[in-house]
Amino acid sequence: MFFSSSSIDTISEEKNYVNDSEIEVEEELQRIIPNCIIKSNVMVYTSKGNCEIDLLVSYDNKLFVIEVKHWLGRLYEQDGYFIKEKDDRWTGEVHEKELKSPFGQVKRQVYLLKEQTKSNPWINTIVFFADAEYVEANDDNAWFTDIDDLADYIRNDSHTSRLQELKKCLDNLVVADFIYSPSIWGERSLHCIIKPDSLVFNINGKKITKKD
Repeated sequence: MFFSSSSIDTISEEKNYVNDSEIEVEEELQRIIPNCIIKSNVMVYTSKGNCEIDLLVSYDNKLFVIEVKHWLGRLYEQDGYFIKEKDDRWTGEVHEKELKSPFGQVKRQVYLLKEQTKSNPWINTIVFFADAEYVEANDDNAWFTDIDDLADYIRNDSHTSRLQELKKCLDNLVVADFIYSPSIWGERSLHCIIKPDSLVFNINGKKITKKD
């Protein structure tokens, strides 16, 4: 008997780069603030919309949603969007591209996260520009280009939240799982959610679960 199914998507060079950059930001934050709790690739599904949160950080009764952007070049915020300027490496010409502002994106993520977890903590929103040459943005929003400045903000600034609501949010969120498979066509990835009770093996009398 033969079974057929959709193949696992090949990881693009761009997506691989994005994944690596997000992991690097997460690892650096954990190094600088070792007692913070970090959840990455948080999946949010609600009747009002879906989204994915790059990093959710909890520290000292404070909660942060962090959107990591990997935009190269010079960034200028204008009327709810960004203009990206990037020099052509061969001709020296300046190329411009209009990009949707991430500040509205993180506010929507907060709304949907509260909706999914049935919680109401104060959630601080941050955009981290990991690779930009220069950023000019409205200071009404929290944004950073330096990991030490980001860590300092998490430790010393921002709003605290009620512990009960913070805990409810953390207990009810869902973090994505990644399955990787090497093949003759290159590395492939599947981005999904695996239920803990669906991945159980008994090997030589020892129980192996998703947590292991």
